[in-house]
Amino acid sequence: MDVARFVVIPAESGRFYETLNFDIEIIPNNARIFLSWENVQVSFDIETSTDIEIEEFIKQELDTRKNKDSDIYAGAAEYLFFQGNNLMEAIDLASYAIEINQNNGWAISLKIKIYERMKLYTKAIA
Repeated sequence: MDVARFVVIPAESGRFYETLNFDIEIIPNNARIFLSWENVQVSFDIETSTDIEIEEFIKQELDTRKNKDSDIYAGAAEYLFFQGNNLMEAIDLASYAIEINQNNGWAISLKIKIYERMKLYTKAIA
């Protein structure tokens, strides 16, 4: 009934843990899990396909303008903004979100933040 089984190498932890302790270190789209007890620690990586899935969704649903939900475009723009890459596409998605719904405050404020990150302050102010 195991879902996964793998070998880990225990290491001495830098401190004493009275009870079993679980820590999750977030790495963009992935994570490292730490299990610590007494003075022993094991860790392992969890890898996801988040980037691939979101990029495919943007390409199939948003770049083609099939989807008509303003918040979906804003959410995709925010994802690209937080990833720190493809900011021009993030601007395009936020702009289309505003085109669909001129009152989408999320998309409007996000577009300003993207312009600020790109150091296009005149556009951010406009």
